[in-house]
Amino acid sequence: MTPHIETFAAGFSTILAGIAGSKLGTILANAMAGNMPEWMQWLLGPFGALIGVLLALVWMTKRLSASEAREEERRKEREADRRATQDTLITLVRGTNSVATAATEIMRDVRKTIEKCPGHDK
Repeated sequence: MTPHIETFAAGFSTILAGIAGSKLGTILANAMAGNMPEWMQWLLGPFGALIGVLLALVWMTKRLSASEAREEERRKEREADRRATQDTLITLVRGTNSVATAATEIMRDVRKTIEKCPGHDK
């Protein structure tokens, strides 16, 4: 299930429990047990719906905390990968600079050698 559908389902079931649960639960309990005790009426009425909403909030809070923890872990992994890539890039740039410097020196030496050769016209 996608997070959007899960959120919609949780909200819809909470509203349905608050509206239909208080009426439907009372009707079913009266039909099965005759006259239900007062404490059971509280649990099947608005108090039961409130407990359901609180449980749904606790569940969603736990899921949000777990999601945030996973995102923080991913962020740390991306940061470590970025640092490793940056270090590799710096090493490559330094290597390229040293190769370019060495090539420049070799070309300078070759040019001097060519200039020293007899028959070389400037």
